[in-house]
Amino acid sequence: TIFLLATSHHFEGTTAKAASGYEYAGYGSCRDVNGNIYSNIRLTDATATHDDAVCGQSCDVFRSSDKLRGFEWLIVDGSSKRCYCLFDAGSDVEAMALSMGG
Repeated sequence: TIFLLATSHHFEGTTAKAASGYEYAGYGSCRDVNGNIYSNIRLTDATATHDDAVCGQSCDVFRSSDKLRGFEWLIVDGSSKRCYCLFDAGSDVEAMALSMGG
């Protein structure tokens, strides 16, 4: 399985970097090869949303799942940071979140 650092929306002039174990995929919105939007789990704790590298590390708890495809870290409206762990479209993300105590 190839894990990707999914796209990030950063302030202009900043540079995203690949988190350990992930490959940087670029800016934009994340979709699979069929154009489907990935199923996701949004991590809301302050640690996970700190930056793109920490977001990736936070999604690592799902690496044992063969459904994890990467993560997306973004800044919304200039200040609200969000971290999403991305899974194959149609994955039962509710069950995965519950299995991790979410």
